[in-house]
Order: sequence, then C-alpha cells, then structure tokens
Amino acid sequence: MKIFIAMLLISFNAFAFFPLEGWKACENEKCFDVKAGDDLYLKTKFKSSEATYFRDFNSSEVDFCAQTNNCWLFLGSIGDQAIVKLNGRVIAKYDSYSHFESVNLFLPTDLITQKNHVEIVVKDLNQTRFGLRSPDTGIGTKDETFKKFVVDLLLRTGGPLLSAFTLFVFFIGFLATYTIHRNKKTLPLIFMSFTSVLYLVSFSEIPRRYFDPIIMSGPIHFTLRLLLDLSIVIVALTFYKPHLKIRFLNFLPFIYAIPISVMLGGWILGVQDYHFFKTTLLIAAPLVAGGSLVLSILAFFYFDRAEKKITFPLSVIFLSFQIYDLLIFWEILKGSFIVKWYLPFFLILFAWIYIRRSVLEVSALKVDALVGDQVKKIIHDLASPFDRIKSLLSVGNKENSDILNSNLKELEGILNSFKGESKPDTEGTVEEILTTLAENFKDKIQIKKDLWTVFSWYSVDSILFSRLFSNFITNAIKAGATEVSFNAKYSNRNLVIEISDNGRGIQPNLQPYIFQKGTSSNFNDGQGLGLSFVKESLEIMDGTVKLKSSDHDGTIFSITLPFTQIALIDDNPLVVETWDVLAKKNNLDLIVLGENDQSETHIHLSKFTPVFVDYQLSGKSGIDVAINLIKSGFKRVIITTGHRENISANFKQVGKNFPLEGI
Repeated sequence: MKIFIAMLLISFNAFAFFPLEGWKACENEKCFDVKAGDDLYLKTKFKSSEATYFRDFNSSEVDFCAQTNNCWLFLGSIGDQAIVKLNGRVIAKYDSYSHFESVNLFLPTDLITQKNHVEIVVKDLNQTRFGLRSPDTGIGTKDETFKKFVVDLLLRTGGPLLSAFTLFVFFIGFLATYTIHRNKKTLPLIFMSFTSVLYLVSFSEIPRRYFDPIIMSGPIHFTLRLLLDLSIVIVALTFYKPHLKIRFLNFLPFIYAIPISVMLGGWILGVQDYHFFKTTLLIAAPLVAGGSLVLSILAFFYFDRAEKKITFPLSVIFLSFQIYDLLIFWEILKGSFIVKWYLPFFLILFAWIYIRRSVLEVSALKVDALVGDQVKKIIHDLASPFDRIKSLLSVGNKENSDILNSNLKELEGILNSFKGESKPDTEGTVEEILTTLAENFKDKIQIKKDLWTVFSWYSVDSILFSRLFSNFITNAIKAGATEVSFNAKYSNRNLVIEISDNGRGIQPNLQPYIFQKGTSSNFNDGQGLGLSFVKESLEIMDGTVKLKSSDHDGTIFSITLPFTQIALIDDNPLVVETWDVLAKKNNLDLIVLGENDQSETHIHLSKFTPVFVDYQLSGKSGIDVAINLIKSGFKRVIITTGHRENISANFKQVGKNFPLEGI
C-alpha cells in the first residue's frame, strides 16, 4: 500500500538521472564489456557463480544530486548475495539477500570525489539470470530512483502477487461451488487455481527469503510450473472429450509425470546442483505449451459452434503466449515471462465455459420438464382412440390384423411406460426382440444377428430394448446404411452386444458428445434424444454404451450389461458340481439354491439373477418351484430339462448342459 501511495505522491517534474550503461564484469581477472541486464552465463559464458562489476564516473556527471546531498544509486535486482563499494568503501552488504527486492541505496556525498569507482560483487546461488538483472541502473535523486524502484518491484513481484490474489479468489469460488453442487468438473478447476497460486507466489521470488534459493528455484518452482501446465491439460480434457482419431491426447497427462518425478526424486536425494533441475526442464520445456495446445485442438473440434467461436481463438492466443515463454526459457528470445499476466485470463476462460454449460444444462432441464408435461397430455389424449382401434381390430379379419396387432402391442407398451404402468408380459429375449424388429424394418434395412445361445433364454424388458435397438436401426437408416448387424456374446462377466452398420458414419467432432442430449448427426432431422435415452436407460441397469468406431465405412456401438452370476436349483450333485466347474471357468459366480423359495439366499438374491430350475426335482415339480419364484419377484426363471419339446409356454427352456457357449 505504501508503494502505491508513494507513486501517487511522486512529482510529475522531470528529474535528472545519470544512467550507468557500460559496465565491466570480471571473473578470475578476465573481464568483459557488458550492459546491465545481460545474462553473464548466456553472453560471456561465465563458469563460476560470482562476478565483479565496476564502472567509473566523474563528479560533474552527478552534480544535479551531489549539490543537495540527494544522490541515490539504483541497481534493481542484483543477486542472492552482493557487496556494493564506492571508491573502495563498502556502502552496502547483503549477506542473505533475496532478489525480490530492488537495490536503491543512498550515496554519501563525502565519498564522492572528482573520479569515482563503483564496484559490485554479485553472487548468484542458483545462477539464474546471473548478474545485474535490471537494464536501468544509474544515479539519481531519491524521488527518481524510488520511482524506478517501484516500477521494477511491480514488474517482478507485484504482477505475480496480483495474479496470485486473483487466482486465489477463483480458488475460493470454485471450492464453494463444489461444496454446494458437488459437480466433479470443478475439481480440476480447483486444482488448477490452487496450483496457479502457489506457482505465482514462487515466481515472485519472495519465498527465497525463507527457503534455500537453489531448491526454491529448482525442484519447487519448476515442478509447480509443470503441475500448472498439467492442470490446464486435465481441465481441457474434462471440458472436451477427444474423438476417436485424437484420443491419444488422453495419455498426455502421464508424460508430465516423467520430468516431475525426476525433479522431485533429485530433491529427495539431496541434489544441490541447480543445472540438474534446469536441464531437466529445458528438455521437458515443450510441455509448457501442452495445456493451450490441447485446448486449441479440442476447442477446434467441439461441435458447439457458438462456443467454439470464442474458445478456439482465445486458446490459440494463449498458445502463442506459452510459446513465447518457452522461447524465453530456451534463451532464444530476450525478455521476461508473461505467464503472470495471462494466467488469470486462462482460468477466466475455463470459468466462462463452466458457467455457460451450467446455464445451458439448467435450460435443458426446464425444456425437458415442459416437454414431459406435454407428452403426458398427449399420451392421455391418445389412450381413448387407441383403445377403440384395438377393440375394432379384435373383431376384424385375423389374417389382415396380425401385423397391426403386433405393432399396436409395441405401441401399447410405450404408452404404458409413459403413463407409469407396467405389464407382466413385457419380458422377452434379445433374439425374439431382434426377430420382431427384423420383420418390422424389412422394407427399409436388412437386420443381421449373430448371437450366443445365452441370448435365447436371457430375458430383458422387450418394450425398453425394442426402443433401444430401434434407435440404433433408425440412426443407421438415416446414415444411408443398407444393413445393420447385432453380434452378441458373453465376455468377462458381461453380456456384450455390438451393433454395426455400413452407413456414412458420424462426424468426428460429434463423436465424443453423441450420447448427450441435443447432439444429433442429422441437423435437419433429429433432436439428439435417441442415444441419450439409450445411455440413461442402460445406466439404470448398471450397463454402458460406447461408440467403438465410426468413419465412412460405418459405425460400431457396443452395449455392455453386467452378468456376474446365475442361480441353480437341482437335486443332482453331479449336475451342480459340473455347473460349478464350468461357471468358474467362465469367470461366473454360481449360486446353488434350495427348493424353498423363502430361504435367506432367495431373499437377498437380485430379482434379475437368472435362476435355472430342474424340471424334475425329487421333492416337488420344477414348474411349481418356478411359479413360486415368479410370484416372489424373480424376472428370469428358466427350466432345465432333457425334453426336446417345450414343456411350458410360460417359461424359457434350456437343456441340462451349462447354458453358456465358449466353455
């Protein structure tokens, strides 16, 4: 605060200032002509960490201040340790100097002679920007040199601290947001803002007053820089999902772990060589631009054009800033790092993306609620004419009404699901569902299926899965496909169904977002609701759906349903032992049940677990046991029997062999 007040009080009158531009810098009696601000290691290849500067000046050159006993020497930042001499007399000594300060010291008039000699012995413990760092050294009045002191301090320390304070405010805001909403997308933002604060504080060089300069400049500062850029990559990958062709970007965060581990390992092992840490970062320096590069790529491919118009140009600008910092660190360009200036704006961009998408999500929820109310009204209005049509068909010509009845049955199931009603006869197998769909779509597309035998008895909600599969089929038709194939098998405790077509594929920029509401590959026809319905429905069943591939040759989706256990009721020990061996071979848990459907095992077993019941039990009829299981809520009850004919139309029937293929 004193600095800012002092700046306001500085007079606007022009003060005289004598610049000390030409210096001699010596190392072991070998001297070079240098300018203040030159890096001695870069320009003169100094090998030691100590240098002696000297320069001569005449008393006439400083008469403007000597006559009023108001001469001050401004040196700016000069190193970790320094001794300043005037005409052989020590006028300042910094044994434990922290170069976040700027040297601005009084020159006693009684020491100024006709010919004057200024000598500065500088020692840099970490050899960073070795030498007199400020290019604006000189002698002037107190006001003039103090003005330069303030400007120098603000540029090197005030900027980073101001940015750090801004980012700390963001950190508190994101932390409060996560506490209230528990949105996991804010966690990377919290990590980025917190890391940024620590990095900028270390950038200000204040901690060097309290920590070893080599450790502070090396493993701590450099590691924080890599962590900062890593956090930018993680945030970018959180907001944007790479499509199949650029999915390699997901592996980029692991690359940062290599140099970070090297530097932290060196720190733990007690390495005191600053060049070790600097060389490590020089090699890993391209990672400095990794965050904005990933953001630029992902923003370019994002499907939302309104957002991309803002995020892509800004991310390219940030990329140019980071490349500029990279070139300075590689000492290709002269200048100072600008990360302290643009970093808050980087976080503001991410905050804007988060807020914008949150607003759109709330708007979508409102629209969904409104559409839901309208759908309920439409369903209610359709119920009466639907019942009348159904009644008329029941007395019509059976041959002509079979197809209509089949379609009306499917429509009835959809209506009942919207009305919140369920029917006991909606269970069916995947094979049956696909057979029906193949008949319904035979005039539009060819449906092929290659299913393991498990799908001939594994029952699912036929109405729900008809809608799920119909979404894939209709999307394939819209993509110009002539055929769609369903390949299903049991694999690694899951039922896996792959749906492939030979259509024109999905645009690459849409692929990562195809399961989100409002994302449609048919811009003129489609609301982007079909695949989002598929994803939400499968998640309720602990299942998943993913896009495996999509290009001009076609698209492949994969549905996974957990299938971890089956239950068996059989009084033949040899059958039980055989099934147990084969179940373990297929990584499947076999639950052996008794005939009493009220046992504790029955009660705690999931109602969706397939239960196989022997048709001929010694104690009672397998059919009776199966009926009791159905009454108690079990959805998938299958009769095992050696009879070839169907013994009951109410139950699926399999042989006595273990009911999975691939054993």
